[in-house]
Amino acid sequence: MNPTAAPGPLARLLTLLKPRRDGRSAATAEREFAQRLAQAFQRQGWQVVDAAPGRHVDLVLRRERETHFVQWRGWREAKVDMEPLVGLQAAMAKGGAAGGIVVTQGAFGRRATAFAARSNIRLIDGPLLARMLKA
Repeated sequence: MNPTAAPGPLARLLTLLKPRRDGRSAATAEREFAQRLAQAFQRQGWQVVDAAPGRHVDLVLRRERETHFVQWRGWREAKVDMEPLVGLQAAMAKGGAAGGIVVTQGAFGRRATAFAARSNIRLIDGPLLARMLKA
């Protein structure tokens, strides 16, 4: 690997996500991440209509007449299993959302992937997240 080459999208994402030593708090880093994620969804044509409205929902997106719930609280996890997906699916049923999205910088387990396919939940893992956040 060429040490002078520009880093790829995933390397840039990991740089953004790793703890900073510049005095920024974790809450500040989280707010910046949420803002960049919301902007990425807006570039895809979604309208962000609410942020952090509930325990299992971090963003509410709307496009035309469809509402989708987004959960990104586990964004720093290396591997996401079923628990957050089950919570999101329950919130979707209760809130009448057409679909859901779970975001992580890591990967999803096999059970989580199978559950998502049955539950109309889109999974955004590290490589896809890096491409989304690329400005």
